[in-house]
Amino acid sequence: MTLVYRMQSRLYEAWRNGAGDGHGRVLLVLEDEQFLDELERVRAQVALERPAEVVEGADKVMDVFSALHGRLYSLVESGVLGEFAAQGEELSAPPELGELKVCLDGMITEAREALSQFGASALLPAAPR
Repeated sequence: MTLVYRMQSRLYEAWRNGAGDGHGRVLLVLEDEQFLDELERVRAQVALERPAEVVEGADKVMDVFSALHGRLYSLVESGVLGEFAAQGEELSAPPELGELKVCLDGMITEAREALSQFGASALLPAAPR
């Protein structure tokens, strides 16, 4: 979860520091190969070792990342963002940034529930075999 929170912080920072158009900067964060590799590794570990509700929460987070990437890639490629910027229009933040927070909060709720039901072993990596 720490990784996803770091990513959320990076996305919001990219949006705030985007000089009128944070879309391109957010897209760069989403396409960071090191982050993507780390995120996939963590997602796979969660899928293998966690209770189903936590896995569902993680999948929702991944879906939001994917939807955000798709939206921004389409906007950047279409060139429409440059047209808006040239006209001095300010664009609102992508709705997926807000959805990400909701999904993260849901994932934490599920993780806490798993901890209360199954103890710390529910969320800790399994011992090497």
